[in-house]
Formats: sequence, C-alpha cells, structure tokens
Amino acid sequence: MEPKLVKPKRNPNQADLANATEYGEEEPTDLELEAFKVIRRHEGFKEKPYTDTKGKRTIGIGTLIGDGSEEAYRKSPYFNKTITEDQAAEIARGDIKEKIATSERLLGRDYLYSVSPALQAQIISSVYRGGLSGSPNTMKLLKAGKFEDAAREYLNNAEYRQAKAEKSGVAKRMDETAAIMAAEGKRGFASAVEDRLKQQPKN
Repeated sequence: MEPKLVKPKRNPNQADLANATEYGEEEPTDLELEAFKVIRRHEGFKEKPYTDTKGKRTIGIGTLIGDGSEEAYRKSPYFNKTITEDQAAEIARGDIKEKIATSERLLGRDYLYSVSPALQAQIISSVYRGGLSGSPNTMKLLKAGKFEDAAREYLNNAEYRQAKAEKSGVAKRMDETAAIMAAEGKRGFASAVEDRLKQQPKN
C-alpha cells in the first residue's frame, strides 16, 4: 500500500500519519513559494526515510516522521516505503504554512512582513529546520532592528560550531541565513516600504 499524502499541522505526529489525507490545491502565497525554494535547495529530496543530522527519522524534503523517533517511524505508513518528489513537495508545503504561522507568533505578524522577502524566506526556512525558533536572543535582536548583532548571535551556538568543523550543509545554510540577516540593515527606507506593501497578506 502506497503512503498517503499528509497536510501537517506541524511536523507530522503518529495521528497525522495514521489519518493522512490529500493536501488540497490551494494557491500558494509569494512567501510560501520563496520559502519552499530555500528549503528545497537546502534539504534536497530523499524518497526513502533517513536519519537527519539531529538523529531524527525524516523523509522527503526534511519532514520529520512523527516525533522523529525510531518507534514513530516503525509505526508510520513510511516504514520501509518510498514517496515521490511530488508527494514530498505537498507535505513540505503544508508544513511551511504552519511554520509561517509559527514565525508570525514568534516575531509578530507586522514585523515578519516588514522585512525583505529574502529575510522572510530565511526566517521560515530556519524555523522549519528548528534553528531560529530555538534562539530567543536572535529573535529579540531582529525585532530591535540590530541585524548584524542578530546574525552573530544566530551563529553563536554549539550546533553551528560543530557543523562548521564537520563542513556540513547545515553550516552553509546557517551562514546564508546570517548573511541575509546582516544585509537587512543596509536596506533603504523606500525599498522597505515597497516590500511591505507587496508582502503584507490580506486579513
């Protein structure tokens, strides 16, 4: 039996996987599209379940299987199964919607849409990976407009230092996010207003 698609409310848990339903054909927003491009580029695609850099069982485009444990994986529809890239993309897009909502809660909706589209996409990508959401000091500095300080704080942790020593893709991904954070402070006022008008979603 082929695994069904799941529209995650978060990283899919056992109940989500057991009661998976097909993700609808809803028109994606610009932010969803840009965030997906960043995430797809860094996560890649794996048709079979694998263990990620944090030791979590994962599939497709960086989607956790349940809580990422071996037990959750063995009980899931993905045990010893494969999925197509289209299926993986639909699962990831559903999860991105939740990560956008999470980012709005963490940083404030108005704040999220006040920064450049490039930084918005990086924020969603980092929350998707579990990086920025675990760094309250970085978020505080971002909201204060101290972008260069935020970039330094974002990289000031054991995970980054280990990834850098191992020359892993995680380090490159975090370097990219930090660089875009630091560059945000150099945006002109007119550019910021234009981006805000384009990106602010309708209520």
